[in-house]
Amino acid sequence: MNFKTLSFFLNSFFVLFFAIIFSGCNYFYSVEEGNNAPDFKIFAFENENYNSKQEVSLSDFSGLPIVINFYYPSCPPCRVEMPDLEYISNEYDGRLEVIGIQQLGIDSVEDGQIFVDQFGLTFLLGPDSDNQIMKKYEIVGFPTTIILDKDHKIFKVWVGYINLDQLIEIIEKVL
Repeated sequence: MNFKTLSFFLNSFFVLFFAIIFSGCNYFYSVEEGNNAPDFKIFAFENENYNSKQEVSLSDFSGLPIVINFYYPSCPPCRVEMPDLEYISNEYDGRLEVIGIQQLGIDSVEDGQIFVDQFGLTFLLGPDSDNQIMKKYEIVGFPTTIILDKDHKIFKVWVGYINLDQLIEIIEKVL
């Protein structure tokens, strides 16, 4: 195989990969919209609203719609989404909760706290220390954003980058 052929295949792969990641393709998940969201607990990263290692459960937010974002700090599209999630958290304060769940493996718990500090994030974020939350939600790609209605039924699953306008459009439907 010559250089041009190899270059063509590699470029094609990366174009397809980033098209999938940034387009919000939803054929990668198997968690069902309309089902009850599995409860979970996480131990928070420290920020202005949460103490380090504060235990928080999904059920603590009974009656509120939830935006759950599965991410890891070194994931480029995850990093792009974070300011929008912070905006949503502030804009819909008291009417909606945002929860960030960090996948461990590529990045450590320490990397997660640095990430929270670096972005000045104030919503609930914490590591999925044993990957059980990701297993419950059948997460297969990053980022993945799951929107729950006020009864904590899964309203929408979005695999890949979601922009602010798309996120607001979905949130407005569950409020």
